[in-house]
Amino acid sequence: MTKAEALSLLRKNSRDAAEAVRAFTDEQLDNAAPFGLSYDAPVTAQFVVEDHAVRHSWHHLARIRTAVGR
Repeated sequence: MTKAEALSLLRKNSRDAAEAVRAFTDEQLDNAAPFGLSYDAPVTAQFVVEDHAVRHSWHHLARIRTAVGR
């Protein structure tokens, strides 16, 4: 895969993920259940989306930028 292809795929997948997150209702986001990554503490779907899907991506982006000197 070329760099241009990888960036294009990243843009597409990012748009698709954003659309999926925006489609959640407040009721769905408020749903809580035991979560293994939090020692089975009950967490909401909103927490999982924000902490894992969103924050985790930003963490990786920051590390990539540091690695390439940006």
